[in-house]
Amino acid sequence: MEELEYPCFYLDFEEENMKEGMSALSFVDKPATQIKWEVFSEVKNVLYQKFEGINDEKRIVTSPVMLAETEILRYNENIGKYFVKFSSDTIEKMMKKYFKENRIHTVNLNHNPETKQDGIYMIESYLVGDRNKSELFSDIQEGSWVATFLVENDEVWDKIKDGTFQGFSLEGYFIEKYEDDMINKLEEKIKDVLNSDLTDTDKETKIKKLLNLA
Repeated sequence: MEELEYPCFYLDFEEENMKEGMSALSFVDKPATQIKWEVFSEVKNVLYQKFEGINDEKRIVTSPVMLAETEILRYNENIGKYFVKFSSDTIEKMMKKYFKENRIHTVNLNHNPETKQDGIYMIESYLVGDRNKSELFSDIQEGSWVATFLVENDEVWDKIKDGTFQGFSLEGYFIEKYEDDMINKLEEKIKDVLNSDLTDTDKETKIKKLLNLA
């Protein structure tokens, strides 16, 4: 069977639109970047796999917020599987708007807006590039955004230590906007197939491929 090539779309937003852009960061069990964060104790640059008996914890977690030019798999019941990604320019624009709107300490858990957390503070943020290199994540693309949070929230820190939460995942009005556009484009492609001179069998095959069902 022919291997499917899922479509890939760049995500972007209008800076002037208050509804668009990034609205929060979520501490999640499965980071969208697929990179787990580094968790530090008082000893610099030491990642502890076990936390029993550790005193004087710094309570710091560091991880990429978003990777530049990196595909993220998505699924929509109308579209099927597809990829999205952010350019380095969009990530920089997103980070600046996030800071300007003073959202940097807005954190929830597993994308549940009802679980907004207190006692969690962004204390470091930078874009990987000429001015900032990441020794922790040395192989990530330039233009990627890395952040560090201080976690004074005891309950959340315990869940970080036991592995319940393993990284960041951003929230914002990106996906919905582009999914609407993709659905419209998909409907147009299906109409073109239905109106073509192909046999019914070939039409069915092409439509299944468009829907990622083949």
